[in-house]
Formats: sequence, structure tokens, C-alpha cells
Amino acid sequence: MRRPSKTTRRTAATASAALTLALGATACGGGTTGPASGGELSGQTVTVAGVWTGSEQQNFKKVLDAFTEKTGAKTVFIPSGDNVSTFVGSKIEGGNAPDVVMVPQVGVLQQFAAKGWLQPLSDPAARKAGSTLAPVWKNYGTVDGTYYGLYFKAAHKSTVWYAPEAFAQAGVTEPTSYTDMLKAGRTLADSGRPAFAVAGEDGWTLTDWFENIYLSQAG
Repeated sequence: MRRPSKTTRRTAATASAALTLALGATACGGGTTGPASGGELSGQTVTVAGVWTGSEQQNFKKVLDAFTEKTGAKTVFIPSGDNVSTFVGSKIEGGNAPDVVMVPQVGVLQQFAAKGWLQPLSDPAARKAGSTLAPVWKNYGTVDGTYYGLYFKAAHKSTVWYAPEAFAQAGVTEPTSYTDMLKAGRTLADSGRPAFAVAGEDGWTLTDWFENIYLSQAG
């Protein structure tokens, strides 16, 4: 199996990303310290919210353990569930917002910023990110000129794979548009061969795959 052409990948596959945000609307009040300000963390407790469960959550907790070892801060992971906006909103209303939240959508970043829930990145963090990351990641983490979100993960979840020999046997050429892709897929299916392969073992990857196609075709 190999990846289709660059044109086909643009049509049917996009990268997803996740970013980390420092919340400023906590119950404690007072001056901001820790993640948002770049202040001393030793002896503090940093609460981190994210969507991960199972093995992903356990692996991320290893990252938090390493953070504790390096900074002296105690870390607490809080599962947010899939609806991050609702989770964070309820925590803020209850006066118990996490210090840091991991979000998977740029739209959530913009929503949180509009509600005044976020602290900008500290100057040292912004300088470090600006010197090590491509400008596009800063653009995605910025709202109205203020740098809020630091991206830490990006992945191709919706790449389409195909077997070149199956295409050759069916007399199908490599598609260069989504319409051509559907036509080729029907031809392959009629010949009794699977047309394409996608990452579909887990439901969430299929959800993202559908969203990417919907956005690429409907705008």
C-alpha cells in the first residue's frame, strides 16, 4: 500500500492538531503564577485537563511525572470528556477551573479567548515558541494579536491508502479530485477489490475523516 498523490491527499486528508492553553478564570483569584506567568512552580499544584483516556491518558501522565520531577510542581490530570467547552465552562462556573487545558480545535481557542477565560503565553514561552516553531503554529494559537495557545501535537488521521496493483488490474488511474476518487472507488468495488483503506479501527478517526471530506466539499 502507498499514499495517493499529493492532490488526492489534499482533497481527502488533513492534519489534526492539539494545543495547550493556560486558563486565567480560576477560583483562587489574585495574581497569575505558574504556567501562564512563567513563575516559580516548586511546591505548587498544576491541574491539567485533557480528553485522553486509557493508555493515552497513562502515557500523558508519564509526561506530567517528568514535569513534576523537573519543576517540583505537583500535577493533577482531569479528564475533560469530548466536549471540552462544556467541561471548562462548568468548571469555571463552579469556581474550580483547571490551570491548563488541552483542546483539539482552533475554534475552541477562539471561543475561550472571546469569553476572557485565557491567560496569554508568558513572554519567555512566546519567545521560545517563536524561535522553534513555524509561524503557522503561532498564527493558529493567536487571537486578535495575542498569543494564547501552544501546539504540541499534530497528526495525519485521515490519509487515504490504496494498492497500485489493484488500480492497474481494474484499469483505473490515480484520481486527482474527489469526484475522480469516487469514480475510481466504484470501479474497484465492482471488480471485487477494496478500493481504499483508511484508519477506521476507532470511531473517532472515522468522524474526523468524514469532517475533513465534508469541509473540503461543502466549504
